[in-house]
Amino acid sequence: MKCKQNKFVDAAFKRWFYKLGFAIGSRPGYFIVVPLLLTALCASGFQQMDYNYDPEYLFSPSDGEAKTERSVLEHYFKVNYSEFKASRLSRPGKFGRVVVAAKNRQTMLSRKLWDQILLLDQVSLNVVCLLLPASLSCT
Repeated sequence: MKCKQNKFVDAAFKRWFYKLGFAIGSRPGYFIVVPLLLTALCASGFQQMDYNYDPEYLFSPSDGEAKTERSVLEHYFKVNYSEFKASRLSRPGKFGRVVVAAKNRQTMLSRKLWDQILLLDQVSLNVVCLLLPASLSCT
């Protein structure tokens, strides 16, 4: 009995794949163009998706105690971007650090090197001021 069922299923698949192969062979353009158009149509929806990679938004509760305390902190202690210190940030953001070292293991306490470091600091602050939005002052 099992063999008869297998033969029936096998014969049905053979007929169906034969018809499918014949249709593809006689009109291959439809089977190339239509899937490409459907793929382009479906892919256009991915362009409008808005991704949120903020781990705080994704993993912490919106009414959590930490968020409440941070809002109080930010209300009373505004961030002063003109004297930026990374340790004063209440929200992790995008910023860079510059590590300065003396050449040939010389001392970092020379007057010439400190002048160069101060110049580097001024240049980096000027670059930051150019990149900040107009709503934030950089004085």
